[in-house]
Amino acid sequence: MGLGGSHCCKPNDRCKELSRDSAWVPRSLSSDPDAKLSPRDFRGESFDDGPSLKRMKRSRVHPHSSLPCSSFFGSVSVSILPEQASNVVLALPLLGDIVSYLDGPQDVIHMCRTSAKWIVEDAAMIYAQQWKRLYALKWPAFFEAECYLAQKRQMKVNWHSVYFHTLHGSCEFLVEVFNREKKMGFAMSCMSARVSWDRSGNAYVAHYQSASPVLPELIPSGERDRLRFCPGSARQQLYPELIPPEAPDNYPYRILRGLDNLQVGQGCELQWKMQMGSPFGWWYGTVECIERLSNAATVTMIFEHFPPTSRWYRLRVIVGDGVMRRCAIGGHHGGIRAVSQVEKQQWMKFKPKEAVIF
Repeated sequence: MGLGGSHCCKPNDRCKELSRDSAWVPRSLSSDPDAKLSPRDFRGESFDDGPSLKRMKRSRVHPHSSLPCSSFFGSVSVSILPEQASNVVLALPLLGDIVSYLDGPQDVIHMCRTSAKWIVEDAAMIYAQQWKRLYALKWPAFFEAECYLAQKRQMKVNWHSVYFHTLHGSCEFLVEVFNREKKMGFAMSCMSARVSWDRSGNAYVAHYQSASPVLPELIPSGERDRLRFCPGSARQQLYPELIPPEAPDNYPYRILRGLDNLQVGQGCELQWKMQMGSPFGWWYGTVECIERLSNAATVTMIFEHFPPTSRWYRLRVIVGDGVMRRCAIGGHHGGIRAVSQVEKQQWMKFKPKEAVIF
């Protein structure tokens, strides 16, 4: 199993070829996806932004009216009629700008693969870029994971093939999920899970890593903001690219060192878990006090989604030396990391409207 990449069973020659070109390996491939891919393979696929025609109309670009475009000679306006469409596209200097209006894979294939020969030839260079763009729009957390792993392994990603196999559930990524199962016990936490895509349900399927059996959670496409890849400032220490058998465990089991320029009043994430056999989850809090030690620090955190009278509201931990310790509230904690302003804004999306009381 490739965590952060995808799961593979009985790879054939094509599977081995794709594994050299990208940071993932599909479960099974019976043929070249590029050879048989057609608009029918992506029928019904679209994004929350709406169909391509709506986006074109919002930009005042209509298929049966004037199409504004820029060229080396300045702005021009071309009148498009159905019988003149191919000639007009051929004359446009920036075909990529037109293709960028397309929201769905079906539209991209129609435009770049099943149009007139001269259009197909002109679109060949931008075809791969469009699949990368479409992938980033539909699965942003998967996209960040794939880019990171491909860079670390110095491999080129075939975004056309990655899109096809992610869509059909063949790719599995190790990412993190905010507010697991939307239970109050996981409020303001972010937990690791092996996640794939379920096309029939238009949802993510999250298999959480845990010492106890846990049923998978279906996360609707509209809740894609609940998913993220390993935080950027933690990657240099946790090494998400190292997976068994290259390493004894996956990155959520590893302990973060250092204080990451932690300041009083700053938002932070603490590595904490209840069971020894489980991976660490990230738990959001605010730094109330820092006492510096020789190679570590004693940090007092407050968790403002609990009432001040709760035993969970304030926690004192020793962090920074890479040692796992028992917590006064139970369980075990690892390291700590400061969050950026952008990360804090993302956390605030999931803050309960009322104090959590157990």
